Amino acid sequence: MGIARAQRPSSSLLLSLLIAALPVLATACAAPGAAGQGEPSAWATRRVAIVLTNHGTMWDFPGDASLQAFARSVYERGGVVAAVCHGPAALVNLRLSDGRYLVAGKQVAAFTNEEEAAVKLDTVVPFALESTLRQRGAAFVESPNFEARVAVSDRLVTGQNPASATGTAEAVVVLLSNRAP
Repeated sequence: MGIARAQRPSSSLLLSLLIAALPVLATACAAPGAAGQGEPSAWATRRVAIVLTNHGTMWDFPGDASLQAFARSVYERGGVVAAVCHGPAALVNLRLSDGRYLVAGKQVAAFTNEEEAAVKLDTVVPFALESTLRQRGAAFVESPNFEARVAVSDRLVTGQNPASATGTAEAVVVLLSNRAP
């Protein structure tokens, strides 16, 4: 069953907002295969991984081993991992080298169960993103439906929905500007 375009955020809009706000962006993960291109040794120069999304990522990202490896590499080398809206779907199965989930014990914002029900896709998506993040140990934070909410927890930056894209990008810029290249 396809998802009507009017019911999902535009990936190109999110990308445009983030690129405009991130002149120091080192790399962006906009598709499942994008992160895995090249050799893992080439990832050593990356300072940020940003997951841009729509509802499709709920199917594509949770099992994408190359995206998880890339984001883990960035995070464990002191870089920033960021995700907006359904982007945290890429984080639900991401484990650090010590076996802990990246989201465990961290504040995380993402598209909420209530928002999913409001757009009538709660019975379409393969899992409830908010519930799964909570199960992985995330301290889930949220604003009222469709209002902006950004969570910054260590070097993990997450945004609740498309309204959070600019705030997420701004938080990433702040984190990157406080770090040596």
